[in-house]
Amino acid sequence: MHKRRRGIVGIDAAIILIAFVIVAAAVAFVALNMGMTASQKSKQAISKGLAQASTALEVDGDVIGYSGNGINVTGMAIPLRVAPGWNTVDLNDTKVTVQIIEANGTGYTFTDILSPQNITKLTSESNLTSTVSTLCSIVSSKPMAEINMTTVHSVIGQLAAGDKAWLIVCLPNTAAVQSYGSITVIIRPPQGAPLSVTRYIPSTIYKGTFILG
Repeated sequence: MHKRRRGIVGIDAAIILIAFVIVAAAVAFVALNMGMTASQKSKQAISKGLAQASTALEVDGDVIGYSGNGINVTGMAIPLRVAPGWNTVDLNDTKVTVQIIEANGTGYTFTDILSPQNITKLTSESNLTSTVSTLCSIVSSKPMAEINMTTVHSVIGQLAAGDKAWLIVCLPNTAAVQSYGSITVIIRPPQGAPLSVTRYIPSTIYKGTFILG
């Protein structure tokens, strides 16, 4: 009888031990799973934060200024490309907003001036001067801006890696910028932080297009 009781006690202890092991394994699995989930969410939050802090666009070369009279500046062309780490940027007017801040004693500020039209493709950058001149010649009391793409690997309006686009902005004569003034253009793409481009007007202004740096 004593031997049988010892055997039963041993079986009970083994069952209790197995139950403890199963419970401990289940608790460990839940804790590990929660830790991995928290880590993944943290990585997603960090990625989103970095994406919002960095701009999806960057300046691709020299900014071009335009003067119709050789006295003041009424236009500027900004070359754009996709910043490293980004795939494509939608440049359509419904997705991108453009703001101009002109500091020349008057302090004009214009917002949402991108023309609601289809983005066109320049056949050559040599046509940039005539394109800027044509757009700036039709500006009256309100500024205008449009986007032209010179390199397209996928779809016009979708700026992908390796593509190049020109943002052309034109000011009315009442907001023309004199020598030593400045023009700031703020471009807000649908993803990432805004791109701010500031250029100062030199002492000598040439008629037509000239490099602002």
